[in-house]
Amino acid sequence: MRFPLALLISLALGTSAAFAAPPSLSGPGVTFPFFSPNNDGVQDITRYFFTLASDTALVTVVVHVDASGAPGAVIDTLLSSGFVAVGPDTVEWNGKTTAGTNVGEGRYWITATAENVDGTSTAAPDIPVILDTTVPRDTLAQPPKLFSQTLIHEVAGAASDANGLEHLVVTLFAKGMTLADTVCAPCAPVSSPFDLFVPDSVAATDTLRITTDARDPAGNGRARTVFVVVDSIPPPPPVLDPIASPIDRDSVAVLGTASEAESVFVTFDGVSRGRERVLSGFRFDVRIRRFPEGTHTVVAQSADKAGNLSPLSAPVTFVYQEELGVVLPERFMAGQYLQVNLSKPANAVLLRIYDLTGRLVKRLEDRSTKSVYEFAWDLSDQTGNPVGSGPYVVAVEADYVDGSRLAKRLAMVVTR
Repeated sequence: MRFPLALLISLALGTSAAFAAPPSLSGPGVTFPFFSPNNDGVQDITRYFFTLASDTALVTVVVHVDASGAPGAVIDTLLSSGFVAVGPDTVEWNGKTTAGTNVGEGRYWITATAENVDGTSTAAPDIPVILDTTVPRDTLAQPPKLFSQTLIHEVAGAASDANGLEHLVVTLFAKGMTLADTVCAPCAPVSSPFDLFVPDSVAATDTLRITTDARDPAGNGRARTVFVVVDSIPPPPPVLDPIASPIDRDSVAVLGTASEAESVFVTFDGVSRGRERVLSGFRFDVRIRRFPEGTHTVVAQSADKAGNLSPLSAPVTFVYQEELGVVLPERFMAGQYLQVNLSKPANAVLLRIYDLTGRLVKRLEDRSTKSVYEFAWDLSDQTGNPVGSGPYVVAVEADYVDGSRLAKRLAMVVTR
């Protein structure tokens, strides 16, 4: 209890016997040795309490930073030479400095001294408090995925916090039944593992709800819930869109629908092309490039989130027949090819690329003997500088093995 000034003056004018005994601060402590000033309504402040015995006194309560396990510099004053009556009293600290700025996480110290009007003083024991706003972390190791092909008979994982945990409760719910296990309360170690056996009564279900409720001593933490779906039914086989034949480019888009699937595996001529994610509407689009002339076969297989594989799709075949002559993309971009398909073998093919002013931009040459030539152009000129978008002229010269020659000029548009 704090005294009014008039009463304090009358006390000060009393007999010297009133000040014979020094003030005494007994039973100091805090309501929350760990607190989290994060405005969540849970342990946002800590209250320092004490009992003043023997006589009325001027009491000062301050907060210090930690200096190697002992009080260091003062950062806040909770009570400055306040007159306090004999009996219990409290002050609050909200985790801020005297200037009103938030302090960081860590250990702090609250100290109190009491001074009588005759100058006699005493100090209370130093009280440590831990400011902690970090929420505990939890991980689920078993089941390893949120979709499982087999019945779940074990739920395992761990929850952790640098200051230990106030409690850790894991709850399982399925088929209208609840199974709760208080793993520890309190949990002293930094990391607290849990491992629950799931009985058949809740394991054989379509969905298992797992709730992990981990709270640290400062009041941080909220229950986290995950749903694990048990699914052992494979999805239906994907359906491939027809591919019109013949195609005249060594690039084809394989399109289709994979119902109830997360991904699809496409096999081209018996060789897997890897996994592709299924898009909205369960549609997929796989690009296959650079394959020889002839008939090709594509087959697909779906996979759902639990890892179940569908039967194989019906195969789709198409024919690739190379177009004779010079094959240029409508709009040439980096990574594409300039292709020359000849009706008979040549000893060499030369490409010269000009801009519209007639300036030679790039020279590409292949001196091998064959009938199909591909030229990659990185959109740089002869000096290595990048060229701009726009129209260009491509001059093609081929020296056939039989001694005849081919000369042709075509227009091409570059798009960057």
